[in-house]
Amino acid sequence: MVCFHHVQSAVYCQPDVARARDKIRIGIALLSLSLLLAATPLNSWAQEGNIRSAVRNPIVKQAAIGAGVGAIGGVISDRSSVLKGAGVGALTGAGTGLIDSSSTLRGRPLIRNTAKGAVIGTGASTVFGRSKLGGAAGGAAVGAGYQLFKDYMRD
Repeated sequence: MVCFHHVQSAVYCQPDVARARDKIRIGIALLSLSLLLAATPLNSWAQEGNIRSAVRNPIVKQAAIGAGVGAIGGVISDRSSVLKGAGVGALTGAGTGLIDSSSTLRGRPLIRNTAKGAVIGTGASTVFGRSKLGGAAGGAAVGAGYQLFKDYMRD
């Protein structure tokens, strides 16, 4: 914050524009890097097929997309940094990727979407500095509501 002192001892504060600009630049760079990792098969390093299969893995893709979304959340939030947002987003994306790839939850869409909603809600509330339990409960409610609405519309 840049503060100016008025003659009559009043202080007027304005946000530091340069710091906000740097925060946005870092967020855009992290978003573009994560989207590049999610979309590019890394042909030059993937001669053996190990890296290519790792990049095409849905857990890795969702972690990279989550890192980008978390970085944007870190840019928007006043209570979090871009790097913290990217880290939490990557963990959230990896968690939803694990839930999606679970063979146990494949035949149980209500439980799967409720769990994914809880993970996403916890990640979002962590980035934005709110209650993690409240975020998990809200996300679980949204995930369950989405699945119940989808089932209701199918009938």
